[in-house]
Amino acid sequence: MAIPYREAAEQPTRRQAYLDELLRAHPRQAIDRIIYDRKHDAVREYIRKVLPGHDRKHDREIYRDVVLHDPKNNAHYMYAFVPGDIVGTKTPAIVVVNSRAFDRMREKTFQTVLFGHEHQHAHDFYAGIDLPDGTRIDKSNIQSLSDNVYDILLETRALRAEIREFITREGTISSMFKDAFSDLRNYTKKIELATPNSQLEKTVLDAQAAHIRRTLLRYRDYDRNPQKA
Repeated sequence: MAIPYREAAEQPTRRQAYLDELLRAHPRQAIDRIIYDRKHDAVREYIRKVLPGHDRKHDREIYRDVVLHDPKNNAHYMYAFVPGDIVGTKTPAIVVVNSRAFDRMREKTFQTVLFGHEHQHAHDFYAGIDLPDGTRIDKSNIQSLSDNVYDILLETRALRAEIREFITREGTISSMFKDAFSDLRNYTKKIELATPNSQLEKTVLDAQAAHIRRTLLRYRDYDRNPQKA
């Protein structure tokens, strides 16, 4: 019998079983496992699995994708992870879920963020990212991006997927739906303030500025009045 979300939310010992059942019921090619992990041990084990013999050069990535997502430091609920060395090589990611997600999210919102936002990250890591001008972002160049441009590239794509998933799953506005729109708008300002360090970074910033404009235009009716959209 499937474990109800409410049971997992109320009983931390049931959370991993709930996540395992959830992925079995809704498999994703780009996701290897969804892991409830409060100490990031799963990330270290995953790195050892996909990159045997990895060395200190991965410290920067671990800082990016683990420390920056530590619930002690910010409000992230879950995150997808793949080392940059294998982005675009069809290696499935892990998605790590923090206790904050179960503590603060309703079931629909939990699954919306997981299968919208985090799955987009996982898919980008799995397949690589092809920009409109033909530029490809994968293991050969993703680590050359500054932290700021890296964040802009991945988060603007994931926020669009999250907005689309909210509309599909929930159909009505919520505080997190509003937050996703607000976050996407804020990236417009981040792009304006960003100083590209290379032609690649300029290409990424230009592509994501256009990406934001298209997304806000497409979903503007939901943002203004979701009941009429």
